[in-house]
Amino acid sequence: MKAELLRPMEMGPTHPEYVPGEKTWLEVGAIIEHPQAFMLVRMGCAKPADDECEKAAQMTPTAMEKAKAAYERLQKGIAPEDFEAFDAGEISGYDPETGEPIPGPNAVDEEDD
Repeated sequence: MKAELLRPMEMGPTHPEYVPGEKTWLEVGAIIEHPQAFMLVRMGCAKPADDECEKAAQMTPTAMEKAKAAYERLQKGIAPEDFEAFDAGEISGYDPETGEPIPGPNAVDEEDD
C-alpha cells in the first residue's frame, strides 16, 4: 500500500532508511510504502498513491480536503475559537512572542471599517 506525502515529514522507524537518533525528513511527494499508509491519508498528510491505499482510506475527495485543512490548523496550533477566522484567511497563525493572531491574506483592517 502506497501514499504520497503532501507535506514534509520526519522519517519514522519503519522506513527502510531510518537511522536511530538521526532526524531525517521526507520531502513532499515522497512515496510511503507501508501496510498502514492509508492512515496518513486519513490524517491529511498524504494522498493515496495506489488503489489499495485509496480503498483502505475510505475517503471521498471532499473528506480528504477537509482532513488536509484540519491538519494544517493543528500544525499551526490554531485554537478552536479561531478555526473560522483561519479557514477564512483572516489569520495565518499566531505571533510566537505575543500570542497575538498574525493577519492572513483576507484580514480585515479595523481602521478601514
